Amino acid sequence: MGWFDLRRELIDPHMLPADLAKPEALRCALDETLEHPHSAWIEHKIDDLRKADVSWDKLCAELRSWLATQPSANALESAKHMILYAGDANDLATLDVWPGTDEEFRSAVKTDLLFAIRRRNRK
Repeated sequence: MGWFDLRRELIDPHMLPADLAKPEALRCALDETLEHPHSAWIEHKIDDLRKADVSWDKLCAELRSWLATQPSANALESAKHMILYAGDANDLATLDVWPGTDEEFRSAVKTDLLFAIRRRNRK
């Protein structure tokens, strides 16, 4: 057993807030992705939510609701990274609720995401 295994077993369970599955906590986690738009941070947040028994369906529904109020390009990129990490091609429609005005950008992000999902699934 290595250090990371030991940390996951002994320390991580005590670091996860018990109320992480509540909608306001999910929104807070989504807002944090705007401050830290790196894919590693987003993957870490999704892993934390999974450890707190938040299903992808619940997270995706909250993501859709959150994205509908976030017109920034960073929000769309964050949603793309979340779907790539935990979702599948069926979740592409989530990006359609983005209220941004740049349709060309949204289309490019969706195309990029679809390509990445197909490439990931071929491995």
